[in-house]
Amino acid sequence: MNGTKRRCRANTKKDADAWETYIDRFGVLPTDGTGSSNPNTLGALKVRARSERADWKASRDPSLDQRLEEVVSFFGPTSAPEKVTSTRALDFVKHLENRKGRSGGPLSGKTINRYLAVVSALMDHARFLGWTKNTPAIPWQNETKGRLLYFKDGQDQPVLEALGARPLQVCFEILAASAMRPTEFFTLTPDQIDIRNDWAWIRLWKTKNDDARSIPVDIELGRELRALLEAGEGGCACRG
Repeated sequence: MNGTKRRCRANTKKDADAWETYIDRFGVLPTDGTGSSNPNTLGALKVRARSERADWKASRDPSLDQRLEEVVSFFGPTSAPEKVTSTRALDFVKHLENRKGRSGGPLSGKTINRYLAVVSALMDHARFLGWTKNTPAIPWQNETKGRLLYFKDGQDQPVLEALGARPLQVCFEILAASAMRPTEFFTLTPDQIDIRNDWAWIRLWKTKNDDARSIPVDIELGRELRALLEAGEGGCACRG
């Protein structure tokens, strides 16, 4: 691989073939830590922590796995936890600063801290397992917050008038009243709008952090939203 010989200690030929196939396909070592004579690698730690940490083992958040892969790939899947030093953590920050986010711009301090939180959690689990006593300093980044604008009574009326079309107005009113994430709003289905008593409830059963929640909105607004969803519009109306 890249002119460097790599060796794998495998228990079966099948495991060795799988290791070789992975490298041939991706050009990097597998991030489960296989291929090392040391069983307590960062790759193995990733597998253990993902299945054993209380806040990770039931998580269905795909960004967690993406961050785990990024961390282990950078520090080395066959490396020992002692290789995660304060200096290397700073190098990891520089590595992330050179990456581009989804918008094409640099990663924010908040996003970088999410990756650093994975590094910190992995080292916590390594110490818990007795694999290391290493306690690297984590170079947490400053998090700048965007400006929040709150509408006072009546200030949202010009926005509603500018939107014009009623489906767009419904979308705006629902988002303003519920504070839903965009992905939650744009994936709503009619059965998630529960009309009862004097309120409509937006039922969010699958969320980013797996915590189901219900959001109350004005009953007439809820009826309009459900009608839009049943007509195949709803969140789609806002995309235009």
